[in-house]
Amino acid sequence: MKADMIFPRGRWRLFIFLLFTFQAASAQDTFYVDGANGNDGNPGTGLTLAWRTIQKACSSAVPGSTVYITGGVYHENIVVEVSGAFNNPITFRNYNADSVILDGTGTSGTTMISMTDKSFLVFEGMTIRNLIKQDAQGILVECSPEGYVNSLEFRDLSITHIGWTDNPLALPLPADNAQPFIVYGEGSTAQNAVMDVEISNCRVFGNITGFSEAVSLDGNIAGFNISNNIVYDNTNIGIDVAGNYGVCSDPMLDHAREGWITDNTCHDNISLYATSAGIYADGAQTVFIERNRCYNNGYGIEVGCEMDGFSSHITVTDNLLYGNLESGMAVGGYTTQTTGQVVLSLFRNNTFFMNDVTETGSGELYITKASDCWYTNNIFYANEQGIHYVLEGILPQADNHFDYNGMFQTPWDAGFVNPVLPDPDLHLSEGSPCIDTGDPSTQLFQGETDFQGSYRIVGNTIDQGAYEKGPGIGISGLNGGSSAISIFPNPAADFVTISMEGIQGSMAVAVFDIRGERVITGVAGRDRITLDISTLTPGLYFVQVVSGNKTMTGKFLH
Repeated sequence: MKADMIFPRGRWRLFIFLLFTFQAASAQDTFYVDGANGNDGNPGTGLTLAWRTIQKACSSAVPGSTVYITGGVYHENIVVEVSGAFNNPITFRNYNADSVILDGTGTSGTTMISMTDKSFLVFEGMTIRNLIKQDAQGILVECSPEGYVNSLEFRDLSITHIGWTDNPLALPLPADNAQPFIVYGEGSTAQNAVMDVEISNCRVFGNITGFSEAVSLDGNIAGFNISNNIVYDNTNIGIDVAGNYGVCSDPMLDHAREGWITDNTCHDNISLYATSAGIYADGAQTVFIERNRCYNNGYGIEVGCEMDGFSSHITVTDNLLYGNLESGMAVGGYTTQTTGQVVLSLFRNNTFFMNDVTETGSGELYITKASDCWYTNNIFYANEQGIHYVLEGILPQADNHFDYNGMFQTPWDAGFVNPVLPDPDLHLSEGSPCIDTGDPSTQLFQGETDFQGSYRIVGNTIDQGAYEKGPGIGISGLNGGSSAISIFPNPAADFVTISMEGIQGSMAVAVFDIRGERVITGVAGRDRITLDISTLTPGLYFVQVVSGNKTMTGKFLH
């Protein structure tokens, strides 16, 4: 528990219109920082003319430029004072393969890198470490109430030893906090949101966070991608996307939303004072949590809502959850003191294996205050307690659906390759009872794969669990031919256009809501159809397109 596109890049981004002052610069502008031999009085335009400090670069670089930082240890607290421009970001990165270390030892500030209302920036190839003080922060991104933030990328970073104390066994009080990576969306309108933030291929580990989290996105944040990171050995939640905490003054916008948390490994994120998850969606909206490996945390994944309001349209698919101290996954608001509830969310094709190691009785899946949620095609393999899921009687709860889940208990055989902790191989063996026993009407997402990137459906019916048994690695959704589906605009308001390349003849289109109910059908005599969706309630919708022997699926937001 927690206490306290512009245009496409990656799988999906929001489209917005921005007004900004263009600062002309050549895309070939290159600057250098050399902490040993540079001088901030230099122009920074060559290795022999390098600046001395990273701060100088973060005050002087221009749109379209790349700042190369030579190897060494830099003792600085940096305030980023520049922004890039659309198609001309500023990149700060290590020179060649140099080891660039930003070290907080002996510095006076509480934040290693901070930026407010800055956009079109890339940071990569650095280590940020050693800031031990109350409210220490490794990277701080803020959007002020009247500002905006757009298109920030953080790649190949290591963030470690950021803490309110250097004693990992110290029991924190609520005022004891440190945040290795924090994004605050304080923007007061939809146009003031933090948009298009990418955190990828980073390592966030060995941090002492108190009542805070290792990676946290909170408030008016619309469009993010947290992928391929390793988050471990932190003293509270690993990855947290949150809402309803008053970071944004508009309660309707005060949510991290419309983002992906994919292909991360989160382990050993354990709090001394509460049950901390590897990944936590708390008051978030429309978030896809896919293909993550979570083990030896408090919970593997938690979808909750601690404050008044909702977490809604959270999709949790194709994850491996094993050996966590309590449940593999917890779903729901957990207290009657708030209205917080999880609603309209989907939990499908996850593999749960021998969680609740400390035998709290919470089982593989722990459900508290949740409604209109679907649990399908999962594998629940319980330990000696034999508890597959626990449903607490905290109201309101209604219209939750369980179907096509595999329930197993040691020594019952689910057909895993190597069902042994601490490092199980949860691929399905030949003859597993989980093969071809998922829901035959399962609607795949566009581009969905199983945990390892293989086709999500091999044969006629989807398998249970995170792995699909069968040959081949590639994009799923192609059941009988090569084609591609396009959905535009996405998000959509009154109308959405769906097209399917490479077909001959007509195509049949069906739109389903989060409950799997068909809400629109249509037939087009060619490869494109426009549908009126103005009467649909806002939310996430799934699309199925069939033409001859080709079937494709996708999704859109309304």
